[in-house]
Amino acid sequence: MALLIFPIGILLGWVLRPPRRAAVATQTVGFGVLVVLSLLWGFAGVQVSPWESLVLVVATPLAGLLASWVARWRLSRSSAAASGGDLPRPPRRARKAGGV
Repeated sequence: MALLIFPIGILLGWVLRPPRRAAVATQTVGFGVLVVLSLLWGFAGVQVSPWESLVLVVATPLAGLLASWVARWRLSRSSAAASGGDLPRPPRRARKAGGV
């Protein structure tokens, strides 16, 4: 179940544009789930696997990196498409008279 943080990271990296925001959102979700699991274990007596917690602790930062990479890739693809040949070039600067 904790491995679902990776698809969440990919989804947030795809949706959220600044890579840092995507990484922070993914890490917030992952550590938020860890807090909820800890509260359920502590107060409600729900059995939580220690492996599940360990996977969340290890995989959440990795999923944040994955979200950042996906957001960067998506930004590079959108800026490359936007700067295609169909846009007019800006005019060249005119030289100053008698100068360099």
